[in-house]
Amino acid sequence: MSPTFRTPAKKIRILDILLGLGLTVFVAFVFFIPFKFFETAHGKLYDLMATPFSNQFPGVEKHAHEVASILQSHFISRPTWASFGEFGLIWGIGLLLTFLLPKVRPTYQLVTSLISLLALSGLMIAAIFQGTWIKIFFPGLLVILQYISVTARRAPMVQKEATLAADLTGIVHDEDELPGVADRATRPEAAGSVQKIGRYEILGELGHGAMGVVYKGRDPIIDRLVAIKTIRFDRFYEEQEIQNLKERFFKEAQAAGQLIHPNIVTVFDVGEDKGLSFMAMEYIAGESLSQFTARDRLLPPEKVMTIIIEAAEALDFAHCRGIVHRDVKPANIMLTPTGQVKVMDFGIAKLPTSTLTQTGSILGTPSYMSPEQINGLDLDGRSDLFSLGSVFYELLTGTKPFKGETLSALSNQITQGTPLPVSRTNPDIPPSCDEILLQVLAKAPQNRFQSGKDMAEALKKIVQKNRKNPA
Repeated sequence: MSPTFRTPAKKIRILDILLGLGLTVFVAFVFFIPFKFFETAHGKLYDLMATPFSNQFPGVEKHAHEVASILQSHFISRPTWASFGEFGLIWGIGLLLTFLLPKVRPTYQLVTSLISLLALSGLMIAAIFQGTWIKIFFPGLLVILQYISVTARRAPMVQKEATLAADLTGIVHDEDELPGVADRATRPEAAGSVQKIGRYEILGELGHGAMGVVYKGRDPIIDRLVAIKTIRFDRFYEEQEIQNLKERFFKEAQAAGQLIHPNIVTVFDVGEDKGLSFMAMEYIAGESLSQFTARDRLLPPEKVMTIIIEAAEALDFAHCRGIVHRDVKPANIMLTPTGQVKVMDFGIAKLPTSTLTQTGSILGTPSYMSPEQINGLDLDGRSDLFSLGSVFYELLTGTKPFKGETLSALSNQITQGTPLPVSRTNPDIPPSCDEILLQVLAKAPQNRFQSGKDMAEALKKIVQKNRKNPA
């Protein structure tokens, strides 16, 4: 039975709507309050919005204006419907900006606000030429307040992107981490002074990752080769949080150890040795999918679909047990010599990233993150499916679906951009793959496949169809 997920993205949309409507109601309320701030020498309040037809306008000057207007044929009237029109304008602009501004990029937010202000100014000038007086102060004030509100809510995200940009080098080199991969040369000398971790004998170093070092080891009790992934919490988290995070890590790693599935790398053990947390997992011979993302090493489309089917089924197995991977990428999916797919690194799936120190790195690789992961929202299995869709796209085309020269540009592409259809890059790719990718890379989680099983079944139908009707 496929799991049912809630939609975390709704939290932001509801907040946007409530704040936008709140501002609209506020301005509409103030619209009915006369602006009288200053007292004249005669003890009367001065109306800042006074016109020749205001009740606060001095009688003598009013008659003088009337006579001058008659003589010069200059008439500006304020029709009875003007107040109702202005009130409707406030609500129309308020509702439009409430639902439009949160959906567009910051640059477009500014452009939309400026266009709205220019449109209001043009409306007032056109009305004056027609001899009609329309007040645009309150609709214009609402435009400014709506823009400030949306910009203020995006400020924390911009600050987070700046912090992540400082760590971009550490994040990117994490893509090269291949825990448990036997095709990489084991470097005995790289292990240095580390001869033993827990009960495991260290045979050499497999590679470095953002979280620590991955070693090739041997369990002397049962004479089994293992891959040992070490994690240094003191490099990523504040001291007062380390103990709590270690306990959480052990709990999540133990949960990952229950994931016994042919397409998931098995976690054998988790522990701590001299302050170094580690996780011992299945040692697999083979290559990671990173080896097949270059244009000159692309696999046949049908083979790619078969790989993604197995990976989707593995993720579905974990999701049904409440475990979200959070870092699905080519380097975390292996292909064994027999063609079997193995998904790795479930053991660190739920380590938090909100409390990273200045020298830390975020868990997850930006190019494959889902929009909700970029925005720091709660995640469910559909976030993993978005990441798997990005891997699928890259394996088919040799290029990532979302690219940017800076982390901020990449984030905008992931949350706003639409990649080119894969069938345009290679005539051997079935057009139906475009439909799969369009759904799995949808920005809103509710518009994607709701489970890995659903995605796998859709791909199986394409594979079966292509085998029956080869091109």
